[in-house]
Amino acid sequence: MKIVVFGSEQRVGAMRDGQIVDLSLACAKFLKERQGEPRPTPLAAALVPSDLAGFIEGGERSLDHSARALEYLSGGAHDRVGVNGETLIHDAAAVRLHAPRPNGSRIACAGGNFADHLAGMAAMGLLPGAGAMSVEAAAARIRENGIWGFWKVDRAIAGPEADLPYPARGDRLDYEGEVAIILNRQVKDCRAADAKDLVWGVTLLGDLEHPQPARAGRSAQIRDGQELRCVLFDGTLYRGRRTRSDRRGGGDLGERRASPAVQHARHGVLVLGVYRVSVARPHVVSR
Repeated sequence: MKIVVFGSEQRVGAMRDGQIVDLSLACAKFLKERQGEPRPTPLAAALVPSDLAGFIEGGERSLDHSARALEYLSGGAHDRVGVNGETLIHDAAAVRLHAPRPNGSRIACAGGNFADHLAGMAAMGLLPGAGAMSVEAAAARIRENGIWGFWKVDRAIAGPEADLPYPARGDRLDYEGEVAIILNRQVKDCRAADAKDLVWGVTLLGDLEHPQPARAGRSAQIRDGQELRCVLFDGTLYRGRRTRSDRRGGGDLGERRASPAVQHARHGVLVLGVYRVSVARPHVVSR
């Protein structure tokens, strides 16, 4: 199921065939017309919350009731109008889509987990004290350093089709296509082997950075010669149009600017595994 956050009220919907279905309202219609529920709207609000945080916390229950409502709407319903006359189905091109994240959430980004990326940084002189290195040497360096990362917070995240400001203090902007793993609840002290059960879904995001070599006298935190402050500024992260609420992994990842492809990667080349990183840098979605 492809989940989106849409409209002025930032409601949860399902995108399919160029249309967006309001899932909570669709559930209310199913409850009233198929199951004879006398108070369908408040029950639907509990079963299929209209806000993304509540929808995620609803887990399989919310997803199952959403699937039933969608099946009924596409097959057994006599019309496509809500129980109180609401619009259930919207043209995706006619509504505003928001970044698919709960309000107040932050995103934990794992740093330096692609060996070819680190090798490229070394070749560009962005790792003081480290000259050009092979991909194999870069992978060994990542394993030696272990897991590290940084946070992206609310203000830094832009939604689909949003303008991305170019930082005045930077003379260069790097862009990276990423995959964000959405956890279904908050956890502590979780084993990497158990992390798969915590995955609610995935979404795409783009990470912008303006790297600057470290200079003496700077008080900012530094790792591998880079200032971490260069990865956090307004619009530094732009989220994809939708979230996929399943656990299927693997596959290709890439990014395009206009038309040409500028990046290509596969999850399989991560030096440190996805689930190990997910629990070491907890609460990819945390409230």
